[in-house]
Amino acid sequence: MSAEDGARWGVLGGIDGEVDVYQPAAGSGVPAALVVGLGDGVPGTGWEVAEVAGGAAVRRDRAVAEGRLPVAARQVAYAVEVPGGRGRWCLAVFSVLEVAEPLSATLVEWFDAVMGTFDWTYD
Repeated sequence: MSAEDGARWGVLGGIDGEVDVYQPAAGSGVPAALVVGLGDGVPGTGWEVAEVAGGAAVRRDRAVAEGRLPVAARQVAYAVEVPGGRGRWCLAVFSVLEVAEPLSATLVEWFDAVMGTFDWTYD
């Protein structure tokens, strides 16, 4: 996320409660990570309309230039509106290092497929 996203959406700002970070097992060689949390407000600019779990969502795919990281990376983020959440969004940000182009493209396809199966459950 970046500062241009507006109030409460910069660098995972506005994420309430817990933020979950998922990393591949040590030694797996998979250069990726997933961060998931909840935020308030509306995501800012640079997003395209998407549908996830039958509801409102937006998706952004962007390059992260070398300099911020030791190598270039790709970041794909989904913001999914929480049903009945009154402006709350579930944010899932997937980052992959561009160390092996076929692998990073495949991992982005995998993440899109995962988000395609996303659904809400209630206790």
